[in-house]
Amino acid sequence: MEFRTRPKGGPVMKTQTVTINLNTSGSLQSFNNERYEVISNETLTDCIHKDLNVSGSLLSLSTFKNVTFFGCVFFGSKLQDCKFINCKFVACEFKFTQLEECDFVACNFESNSYMSSSIRDSRFKSSEIDEKTAFIASKEDNLVLNCYSSRSLHVSQAEEILEAA
Repeated sequence: MEFRTRPKGGPVMKTQTVTINLNTSGSLQSFNNERYEVISNETLTDCIHKDLNVSGSLLSLSTFKNVTFFGCVFFGSKLQDCKFINCKFVACEFKFTQLEECDFVACNFESNSYMSSSIRDSRFKSSEIDEKTAFIASKEDNLVLNCYSSRSLHVSQAEEILEAA
């Protein structure tokens, strides 16, 4: 999508902006592996995203129901004030990404990694949380209710996670 803008009294600037495309099934669709910018006030349901790259994006005020993120990378992005209901995050990488004021209800976090990323002011309810997600969430002011983890975290793993964060 091409836009032409004119600053006050200045020449016309030609800019290239890639935007979100929600296809008819309510799932994200990428154009030639380009970057997403903003998803706001949307509802995505019943879809699977495999190897999706969300880079430099803002996801806000949106609801995700029964969505699976498998092997996805969230790079330099912000997820703010979103609701995730019965969603799965499996083998996802969060790099330089902020998750703030999000609700995770009956979600599953499995084998995710976090590099210089944070989870703040979020709520985890009745979810299965992997050890790395639990550790990152414990560093900030988050609410964790009726959640469980199938594995315990070893001291060496905790130190490794702390160094990466």
